[in-house]
Amino acid sequence: MPFVGIRQVKYKDESEIMTKKGTWKVTNYPYFELSEQDGFLPMYFQAVKRTEQDIIGKVNIIEIKPIQSYQIFSNCKFSHGVRS
Repeated sequence: MPFVGIRQVKYKDESEIMTKKGTWKVTNYPYFELSEQDGFLPMYFQAVKRTEQDIIGKVNIIEIKPIQSYQIFSNCKFSHGVRS
């Protein structure tokens, strides 16, 4: 059974802040799909985990990368880091 959640994504398009609402579904980790509520075609992403070291210590990072190029997310990088 796939894991499904509802998400709201905010991003800046030039000078305007845009909000998209939709659902995300994990069917086969590390791949998942994001679908917009207005019926926009699903977009597919891959979650990548890595650890980096700086002068303070280690940082565990999860980065979400689009599987293909999407105009809505051009030049975007989604990442989240937590110090271990």
